[in-house]
Amino acid sequence: MAGAHVIGTCSSKDKVELLKTLGCDRPINYKTEDLDKVLAEEYPSGVDVVYESVGKEIFHTSLKHLANFGRLIVIGQVSTYQGDEAKTSADFNDGPSSAFAMSPSRLLTKGASVRGFFLALHVPEIGAHFARLEHLYKSGKNRMTVDNWDKSQTGPFVGLEKIADAIDVRRI
Repeated sequence: MAGAHVIGTCSSKDKVELLKTLGCDRPINYKTEDLDKVLAEEYPSGVDVVYESVGKEIFHTSLKHLANFGRLIVIGQVSTYQGDEAKTSADFNDGPSSAFAMSPSRLLTKGASVRGFFLALHVPEIGAHFARLEHLYKSGKNRMTVDNWDKSQTGPFVGLEKIADAIDVRRI
């Protein structure tokens, strides 16, 4: 609606199709496509705004491909939520050539920024925002979907007892 070209990353063929139905201009399945290569070849000037929710390599690749004056907004780190792979940003600082170590110089030379977004800090604005989203949805200007994962081996994700199943299936 804002005239932006939207790039969406995902980890399966089904999610590529979902992104297309929602109006995503360029879905990238990072399990079958090299995200770094796609961004370098198709977006040589970089990306203006990144909403990053995965963490790890996706964060570093997104940071690398920010445009001049670009903004990377961290909205989650689903790759670090649980299991043996759970790591902190310090785990990625494996020397002066690591992407994490180079973040300040990348930001400086591009005039770019990284910012966190934590929904709980915006509680006073949530009601007005959801009212606007509801209006956009009812007017047909905004498309959305709710996936309760009816096809899951453990059945649809309904009720508190299914939260762990929902998190497991949404992991990378």
